Amino acid sequence: MVSSDITSPADLAGKTLATPGPANTQDVALKYWLGQQGYHVDADGKGDVTVINQDNSVTVQAFQTGEIDGAWVPGPYASVLEAAGATRLVDESTLWPKGRFVTTHLLVRNDFLSAHPDLVDDLLTGQIAANDYIASNPDEAKTLIGGYIANKTGATIPAGALDKAWSKLTFTNDPIADSLLESADHAVSNGQLDPINNLADIYNLDPLNKLLAAAGEPEVSWPKSP
Repeated sequence: MVSSDITSPADLAGKTLATPGPANTQDVALKYWLGQQGYHVDADGKGDVTVINQDNSVTVQAFQTGEIDGAWVPGPYASVLEAAGATRLVDESTLWPKGRFVTTHLLVRNDFLSAHPDLVDDLLTGQIAANDYIASNPDEAKTLIGGYIANKTGATIPAGALDKAWSKLTFTNDPIADSLLESADHAVSNGQLDPINNLADIYNLDPLNKLLAAAGEPEVSWPKSP
């Protein structure tokens, strides 16, 4: 999301953009994308384009006051920025196969899984039920999430922005594992992460697939990448 005077990647030279946090999903994506556009930006966000890190609610205020020229943020804040006058220079979904990429994972430590498999099953069962509820009650779920964000941040998401953001979100039990491996490669390319051997081993999808099969729902795929 950028100010209206930025109409192409070539207009970003010397500009200041924000992401929610150092080396988080959006920070990695922005710095990698800037590199693909020919800009040099180091891991700390210094270079041809300046990348700073700030809370999403602060980013909206900073854009409105002209402190930043744009931001790479998740929904619903991209839609909030759009309502504040920003334009969408690039939609990250266009950069991934079938428009699907992970932004959030549910994780536990291996030793916790070994010691408390029943608790992990309960946690996964709750996650599956939550996604089923969202799929069956999208309007009610949207209202609940909007209220939760308002309570946590003290700022209400405008209804129009929340509606637009909701239409772009996918709530799924699928970790879209290959996208995490590719994102890690992007972080390595950015200088934000040392190469990791066997990152695919982070996944143990057996407990999830067992519960999905029992619920008559599609099982999820393990990473295809080596």
